[in-house]
Amino acid sequence: MDKLDYIYDAIEEIGSTTKLTEKAEILSRYKNDKLFQLVLIMTYDYRLQYKVKSEQLKKITLTYKPLTPLTVKDVFKLLNKFAQKSGVNKQDKEQLAIMLNIMSEKTRNVFYKIIDKDLACGISIKTINKVFDGLIEEFAVMLAEPTSQIKKFLEVTDDIFVNIKLDGVRCLAEYKNGKLTLWSRDGRTYNLEHLSNQIKHLIEVYKTKYNFTSVMF
Repeated sequence: MDKLDYIYDAIEEIGSTTKLTEKAEILSRYKNDKLFQLVLIMTYDYRLQYKVKSEQLKKITLTYKPLTPLTVKDVFKLLNKFAQKSGVNKQDKEQLAIMLNIMSEKTRNVFYKIIDKDLACGISIKTINKVFDGLIEEFAVMLAEPTSQIKKFLEVTDDIFVNIKLDGVRCLAEYKNGKLTLWSRDGRTYNLEHLSNQIKHLIEVYKTKYNFTSVMF
């Protein structure tokens, strides 16, 4: 687990074609590659937000070098810590920049793509999940439809519910191991006590009846 150079080469190859079938074929070569899967998860899991951008890291003036050898595993660990923090400070960013600086150029560039949450090779979560059997959890939300589409729905059913589309943030409520988290599509969490209490009440009412320990809605 010393370098991600081969993953960089794979990303470049995926980006060199516009055909989705060819992209999927290249991805399939790495179907059993755990490190490749980790890169995909760290990039496309909406819960993992690192509170820093690659351009910020590139501008940091490095003041020292690590005294002990570091591996890409150490960088992944630090990014996971960033994802669990509410914010990262100047020292955190400098530590990450120093760690990346000692990596090979290709490996460093893969981490930059992870940090920016985009491998920039024309693949979507849908394509990834077709190859890797649901590796990345998709953020599915009900989208608004224009009123011009009502005829389309009337062909299927007479029951149509209409409400006003308000500006705001779409959230996904996740209940797991007794904890409720409200996620936005860009991985932010929200502390909305009044809403959380209502959701928790519904969960308590139904969890015994349906015997579940986790749910998303």
